[in-house]
Amino acid sequence: MADVSVNLAEQVRELPPREFREVVFDVDDLGVSYSGNKALQEVSLEIYKNFVTAFIGPSGCGKSTFIRCFNRMNDLIPTANVEGTIL
Repeated sequence: MADVSVNLAEQVRELPPREFREVVFDVDDLGVSYSGNKALQEVSLEIYKNFVTAFIGPSGCGKSTFIRCFNRMNDLIPTANVEGTIL
């Protein structure tokens, strides 16, 4: 078991610095509301190519709403209002 921990620690040290990682999605100040009720507020993060990104949280916290923003599925919901930038 100790060998696995050492290998993981070595791999983490080998990650490229942030400035050399390729950004796939750049989310800046994202906010989503449905009929005026906020589902997401002021979300900003970068998602990198070849890195695993997970969204974890309780039911109703906005995980699906956030993911729907990437393929513009919220555009199909008449009461949805999306603000901010996703590049």
